[in-house]
Amino acid sequence: MRARRVDFNKVNSEIILLDGGLNENVSSLELKGGELIKCKNYQHVLGSQGGYKSIAGYERYDGRTKPSAIGASVGNDSTREAARSAINAVPGSGPVRGIHIFRGKVYAFRNDSGGTSTKMYVASSTGWREIDTSSDPLSPGGNFRFINYNFNHVAIPSATPSEASPSASPTEGSPSSSASEGTPSPGTPSSSVSSTPSSSVSSTPSGGTPSETPSEGTPSESTPSDTPSDTNTPSEGTPSSSPSEGTSSSSPSEGTPSPGTPSTSVSSTPSSSVSSTPSGGTPSGTPSASPSASPSEGTPSSSPSASPSDSFAFDDLEEMFFVDGINSARSFNGGRVRTIPNPGMGVNDSPINLTVHNERLWLIYPNGSLQYSNVGDPTDWSIGAGEIMVGGSITDLVSMVGNALVIFCIEGIYILNGVSIDDWQMTSYSRRSGSYNHTAHRLLGTVFFMDDRGVTSLESVDAFGDFESNTISQKVHNTLQTNKKRVTCATISRDLNQYRIFFSNNYSLWFSFQDKKLRGTTLTLYPIPVSRVTEGEDEDGNNVLFFSSGSTGYVYQMDSGTSFDGAEIEAALSTAYYHYKSPRLWKKFKTIAFEISTLFDMNVILRQDYDYSSVLVPRAGELLLSLSGTGQTWGSEDWGVLIYASGSEETNRVLQHVVGVGTCMNISLYSTSKYNQQHTIQNVTTDFEQIRRQF
Repeated sequence: MRARRVDFNKVNSEIILLDGGLNENVSSLELKGGELIKCKNYQHVLGSQGGYKSIAGYERYDGRTKPSAIGASVGNDSTREAARSAINAVPGSGPVRGIHIFRGKVYAFRNDSGGTSTKMYVASSTGWREIDTSSDPLSPGGNFRFINYNFNHVAIPSATPSEASPSASPTEGSPSSSASEGTPSPGTPSSSVSSTPSSSVSSTPSGGTPSETPSEGTPSESTPSDTPSDTNTPSEGTPSSSPSEGTSSSSPSEGTPSPGTPSTSVSSTPSSSVSSTPSGGTPSGTPSASPSASPSEGTPSSSPSASPSDSFAFDDLEEMFFVDGINSARSFNGGRVRTIPNPGMGVNDSPINLTVHNERLWLIYPNGSLQYSNVGDPTDWSIGAGEIMVGGSITDLVSMVGNALVIFCIEGIYILNGVSIDDWQMTSYSRRSGSYNHTAHRLLGTVFFMDDRGVTSLESVDAFGDFESNTISQKVHNTLQTNKKRVTCATISRDLNQYRIFFSNNYSLWFSFQDKKLRGTTLTLYPIPVSRVTEGEDEDGNNVLFFSSGSTGYVYQMDSGTSFDGAEIEAALSTAYYHYKSPRLWKKFKTIAFEISTLFDMNVILRQDYDYSSVLVPRAGELLLSLSGTGQTWGSEDWGVLIYASGSEETNRVLQHVVGVGTCMNISLYSTSKYNQQHTIQNVTTDFEQIRRQF
């Protein structure tokens, strides 16, 4: 066979689409030209402006004017920083215990200054304002989990919100007298379903002694009580005013994973059974709250400063439900907080997580106890309520379309199908794949989560079984394995189709999807760790994310502003050493043409490197690329820029002349600023000559 003749005088051109993200898991020759070997503070985006996009910043938040609302320029620096300084931390001491978005407003929980109780606050135009919970105080130290839901047949009268005045009426926040209606005395029978051969109904509360660390089993090096995410897993197919994680969607569009071989009975194992034992067992104490001792929920507020626009209307029945691993479950209707006691648990009524599924409130207790309320009434734990014992500590619950409840454990995934105990079927979906605490999130019709082997999805488990190949994070396997004990929390970005997982060393991995296919993963680095994160919609319907960090007490808005709360954002990436389809041929590189889109003028530093940084090949110096977002056209004697409009951004076609020789070349880009808007690097076109074969 005659060898292909190489024309050493011909100038070749090759376009490299920047796609695929970080790839640490293949050899250099297997890397595609658009994949990355290094990355900091870029994300993979799709569409007409697709490519690698620098991330937005974050900024502190308490409801007042955000610094980013003031123009990002050197001239406005003092005004913007004055606005930043005016934003306060959540009052109190220690870490923020919970963050949640309810009806477009941001709520936060933190221990008081003496550490004697936990206080609840709402962000407002004047900063954090306390919600009065004095008639039913929260014991300190909890880790909060939330869900918003509308039990639409439960009529709750209008009430004046306590956040309208810090000195609201003491009756606000007290539990409703109706909360005890239908609530039995301890020991009232309820149904129980067991899912493991060794499970049984105990004569003592199955919740056991409540733990102050609800994130049991979380493989994190930081203190567990400071790290769980507050983004929750919602129930699908039910009305809600917000499609946030933790809020039920009114238009179910996400499918249910096909579990393994369906069970033919309520139990998932031959020896499990249904019995009429009390939920949680016989209590060893009294119920944790006495709703009958407090005024009814319809009692009007005495606060004269309440705004009618903030009142809780009769036809707006969505409530916030929350648990913290220390106190009984609570609900908040926009006007007052009320306790939801589970009498069967007695003094151990300290649920650590929750969801809503099939019009029932579901509570997770320690030691694998999963308990559910009566249909349609989250306060009713009598006949119709019950308990399911699951083999292993439960980490997350996700309600899916088709009456399926996915139950995640540290090791194992179970799916409960059916509407009631009459037709429930528990199936073991996976014996080995499980989920770390607070990492399971629903996105694009599936559920993404992380366990010891990496990030995966239910479809992946179903397609590949319990093998290493079920992960979708093979390309960043090394980074995940190095940091898996540092996981603090995870969240999603619905706008960008991203799953994000955060580590206690300030790093995070952002997985970007098109449909259900992973397009690329990138690495980000904040100056501070993300300890808790929540996702939802603001009052204008925009998808927003908020987080807290350590013990600072501040709440920050993610993906907001051009700086890291006033500090510069450093963004850098390095593409693969690409051989242009001929790894043994020496090449003389002549020009590099970029397409980079940006909103405003900015500078980017370019450096190219040849032949794996070989000492035998001269290294190129750094070049400054000045990009325009205003439509101006300009150039210099060494390089030029052609600019054209594309949507709201300007795309710069930057032609850079280079002089370099090697078998392969990589390209690095770097920028740092606290004023630059985001920019997107879309593709690179390289011109080169093949000069001779390497021996």
